Amino acid sequence: YTAFQEDPNRANLIHLISDGHANSGVTNADDINTNFRNAQGNIPIVMNTYSVGSNANNALLSKLTVFNTGRLHYISDETVNDFGLSDELTITYLHYRCPILSNINFNYPD
Repeated sequence: YTAFQEDPNRANLIHLISDGHANSGVTNADDINTNFRNAQGNIPIVMNTYSVGSNANNALLSKLTVFNTGRLHYISDETVNDFGLSDELTITYLHYRCPILSNINFNYPD
């Protein structure tokens, strides 16, 4: 069973916004990643994480990002206070919504 469905017309990309404190259910980073991988099946999915606040558990979010070939973005308390979380996320959304390149294949001569 795979929780995700492959669609060639869509990017397989997850944006996780969190303070990184796993405080309910599964809380171990390796177990969280294993559960994600099991749900993912053979579908390659990139997970970008957004660490919100100065007290965020960046170790957990970084581990999830590295395991799933994404990027860790830091959103500081100052950014949230000065610009608002929604503004920061809007900028990120605009960056990802229209990729310049997608479905790229390389053919190398023998």
